[in-house]
This record gives sequence, C-alpha cells and structure tokens, in this order.
Amino acid sequence: MRLTDYLRENAPFLTVGAMLTFLSASGQTYFISIFAGEIRVAFGLSHGAWGGIYMLGTMASAVVMIWAGSLTDRYRVRVLGPMVLTGMAITCGAMAFNQWVWALPVLIFALRFFGQGMMTHIAVVAMARWFVATRGKALSIASFGFAFGEAFLPMAVVAAMSMTAWQNLWLVAAGISLLSAPIIAWLLSQERTPASLANSESSVGMRGNHWMRSNALRHPLFWCMVPAIIGPSAFNTAFFFHQVHFAQVKGIEHLIFVSFFPIFTALTVIVMISAGWALDKYGTARLIPRAAIIDPLSPNLWFRLT
Repeated sequence: MRLTDYLRENAPFLTVGAMLTFLSASGQTYFISIFAGEIRVAFGLSHGAWGGIYMLGTMASAVVMIWAGSLTDRYRVRVLGPMVLTGMAITCGAMAFNQWVWALPVLIFALRFFGQGMMTHIAVVAMARWFVATRGKALSIASFGFAFGEAFLPMAVVAAMSMTAWQNLWLVAAGISLLSAPIIAWLLSQERTPASLANSESSVGMRGNHWMRSNALRHPLFWCMVPAIIGPSAFNTAFFFHQVHFAQVKGIEHLIFVSFFPIFTALTVIVMISAGWALDKYGTARLIPRAAIIDPLSPNLWFRLT
C-alpha cells in the first residue's frame, strides 16, 4: 500500500497518536525545564532543591504508572484520552496560579504522570492495539508529535516568555489540553478495538504467547532490556532538564541554545522512520541482537536461548 493511501485510510487513528505524543509536551522535561530559572526565582530554590523536587515528582509518577498503565487494558482511548487531557489541563492551570513551594512536588508529579506517563503510554499502546502488520510504521508516524514538540515548542515558549509572564504560558497549555479532549473523542467515534480485529488478526509476543506482566518480570530478557531502555531516556532527561544552566555556562542566550533543537529533531525523525521500516520488515527478534555491535548491553544471548 502506498504511503498516501495508508495515511488516508488510517488518518483518525494516526492523528490521535500524533496528537497525544505532542500534547504530552506539558509533562515532558524539555518543556518543564524551560521554566526552571523562573520557578527557582519565584520560590527561592537552589539548583539542588529544584532538582530534588523534580526527582521526587518524577519517581512518584513512575511508581503510580505501574498500576495506572493497566487502565489502557480496560478502557478505550476515546474514554481514557480525554480524561487524561482534562487532568493535564487542571494541572497546568494549577502551575500558573501556584504560590506554595510545598505544592511543587505534587504538581510535578501530576505533570509527569499525565504527560510523560499516561499520554505517552496511551499513544504507544493505541498504535500497538490498532495496527499489527504496520505497527512499526504507525509508531513512527505517531512519534512525529514528540519530534514536532521538541523541535519547535522550546523556541516558541522561550520567545513568548520575553513578551508575557511565564504563568500565562501554563494557562495556554491548559487551554490547548482542554480543547483537545473533545477532538480526540470525536476522531475516535469509531475506535478500533482488539475484539473487532480478533477474527482476522492476532498479535502475539515471543514464543507465540500473550505475555502478562508477571510473566515478563520473571523472564531474564526483560531485565536485560531495562538498561537499554532507561539509558537513552535518562541522558535526554538530564540534558533537557539542565538546558537553562547549559545556556548560562556557555554564555549564550536561552533562545539561541534551543534554536539548535530542530537539528536534534531532524536526526531523530530520520532514525525513527528508518527504525519503523526495519521493525516491520525484519521484526524485533532479528534487529535487537544486531544492536550488540554498538550496544554491549544488548541481550542477544537471551534471544538465542529463547
């Protein structure tokens, strides 16, 4: 199938995936950290205190995601998506009006939970649920929301901060999240479900099984994959979190610093599209062992054993 036909036939579902990844920006480090300088000044925080608050909120959201992530197995995206967006809108509004330092960990928790946690999780699960043969392609297209947000939001927000108070930008984020909720519900008025595809398609995991969380946790391959998954995310989070400080150390304006982000995004998009194509063509089990050439932590031994 040609790409144009593919996009046209699956437009509502791919649009929802890209919207969710883009709208997760309000809970992503690259967005929150833009306001790091203003937040530290407003609440009289040191770099260490702000970092501790952010770590506390992020870790708490990660713990809650262990249970909240399973909500995607029980509720459709057209129900869960608008609920999460509404929660994000309330949290962004609270960030704009918050005057208490004790509330910062709670708000960071909510931003990370609704944005980086649930919205990203819903988008990925939805692509895997709605697409089987072209799952890699669908995930790549949906991930354009991440790429667009990383490339242009930092520049737009930093430029806007020179014209208005930073709190107003959180109100804008709240309004965008709130307005997007009914749009997603409308796009998914005819949402695909696993049950509707069960007669013609079946998606299984390794060894042809439908894996449960308890099974995955007991398998050594899962623990071999954890460093490979956490490593890049940890590095990106640390880099974006300290973007204001990096700009100060380098002696350049923050706006100039974030103007380099589109270069990072362009390279990400190229790799993302290539990876999606390769995933659909060769499959995970054939691709990951080859990563051992550049990643000594790649669990190719376990692929041989399993």
